[in-house]
Formats: sequence, C-alpha cells, structure tokens
Amino acid sequence: MSFLSNLFGYNRPGPGVRPDEPRKKGAARWFEILGRDLGSFFKAGLLALLGFLPFMLLLSLAIASHAVIFVIAAGVVGGALAMPQIVGMADTLLRSLRDEPGFWWVTYRRAWKRNWKGCLVPGMVCGLVIAGQLFTLFHLRPDNDNLLMLVVMLILGMALSVGLTFYIVPQLALLDLPFLQILKNSVLLFLGYLPRTAGAVAVQVVYWGAYLLFYPLTTLVLPFTNFWLPMSLTLLILYIPLDKSFHIEETIRKMRAEDLAARSDAPAEAWPPAPAAAPLPDAGPETDEPAGPETDEPAPAEADKAPEPPADEAPEASGDETAPRA
Repeated sequence: MSFLSNLFGYNRPGPGVRPDEPRKKGAARWFEILGRDLGSFFKAGLLALLGFLPFMLLLSLAIASHAVIFVIAAGVVGGALAMPQIVGMADTLLRSLRDEPGFWWVTYRRAWKRNWKGCLVPGMVCGLVIAGQLFTLFHLRPDNDNLLMLVVMLILGMALSVGLTFYIVPQLALLDLPFLQILKNSVLLFLGYLPRTAGAVAVQVVYWGAYLLFYPLTTLVLPFTNFWLPMSLTLLILYIPLDKSFHIEETIRKMRAEDLAARSDAPAEAWPPAPAAAPLPDAGPETDEPAGPETDEPAPAEADKAPEPPADEAPEASGDETAPRA
C-alpha cells in the first residue's frame, strides 16, 4: 500500500482553492476543476471501471448466449459490485465541485467504507433495469411490425433510467436515507429540473453512443476517459439543483464549524473561549476561629468557569434527516 501511495500521490494534498477566488460557471468551471483535480478524477474513475467489469462481462455473455439468467446475474451481482465504486467516484467529483480540499485516497476510502452497504440494493435495482433494457435493445428483430414503437419506448425508458440513476448516485454519496425515499426524491428532481435533466441525459447518450458507434476502437480510449468524463459533465449540470434542494454547501459549512467548536473545549456560542479564572487569594494561616455558615453558592473560581461542552457530542443536523454528510 505504501508503494501505491507514493506512486499515485495518495498522501499529497491537492493544490487547493484561494478563499477569495470567484467560482466560475459553465465550461470555464469544468475546465477549472479538471485542471485542478484531473488526477483524482482519473483514479476514482479507474476504480469505478474495474468495479463495473463484472456487469459488462455478464451482460456480454447474456447477449451472446441469449440467456436471461445472465441478465439477472449482471443486474444483481454486477450492479451490486459496481455501485459502491460509482458512488465513490461521485463523492470525489462532488467534493471538487464544492471546492473542498483534502487527500484523495483518505476521503475516497472513508466515503467507500461509509456507503458500500447502502449501495448494494440500489445497485441491484439499477443494474437489473439497465441490463434488461440493453438486452432488449440487442434482441429487437427488424421484421417486427411494432419495431418503431418498441424503439421509441425503449429509448424513453433508458433516458428515464439514466436520469434517475444520476440523481440516485449523489444522494447515496451525500445522504443517509432509505432507498425508497431516495427514489422518490430522484423522481421529483427529475421532473422539477427537466431542462437540466435533459442536458445530463444528453451527455450520457452522446458519450456512450459514440463508444458503441466506434466499438471496438473505443476500448483503447475507455481506460483513460472511463466514467469520470461523462459523470463530471453530468454532475456539473445537476449540482445546482442538488445544492438548492439539499443545501449541501451550507449544511456542510455549519457541520464543520460546529465540529471545530466542539473540538476546542468551548461551546459554539462562547467562541472564542472565555479567559481562565484568576487564582484564589491565599487564605492565610490556619486559626481556631469557627468557619462561616455553609451556603449552596459555588466557589468564585467555579462560578467564573465557562460551562464545558458535552464530550464527543455530534453536531445536530439542521432540519430533517436529509442533511448531507461531510
């Protein structure tokens, strides 16, 4: 692991972003994050491609053998194996889009460990749907009387599947929600931001359409562009709706500020910490005089102390349970 860390620079921080630098938009923004984090994108995309290989191999076997059992295997097994790496890549891209500095391997590994169990069921569902649609596409008969209607319905179904998938994946990376709630949110976002959804789907259609059109020559390019190229453009298009809906950056800033205050031995509302109390004056030599009456008032030093925050208290999430994870 130390060899890989030195080879790929896992333990080196990224170049970072100046705090006063304005955020660019559109193509300029894409080239900005590309020039800054291309190495992280490539490494995360390469891991996603490796995780996607079982799905691709099983689906190819299903198409070649015309066996539905391999379609089910591709969806269930291949989808479950691919989704954690795809969500890990999405986490890398989303951190870049919100200009978050950090060590790529540390943040990727932490996100993967946190999300892999929650990715299994969504991976199986999305894998089954996409595998079934691709299997059907390759088995359409030209002499079918309803060929045009089937092609149109299949294209619309694939566009719906791709659009929903790219709303599901960021939620798996950011939120702790049941899959049904994530699916409901994805449908609402798909319909509520339809122009941006259409743009994101168009990016995927153009990329993978070009891959199929020039296959097998594109297999030489796929290891380099793999999944990071289309997903970076897709998430750039969808990031504004996601941030507006879930307040990603605002909530993460609050969580980090509260975490910083909790680590500083002072409550968040008393920041900066109160000064230390002055020492008690010398009580002088002991005498035989009786002590004064007992009272319930605290000693002056205790009264002047600032209340200490509860140890290891987690910051409260704002609003409902859809607060993004840092």
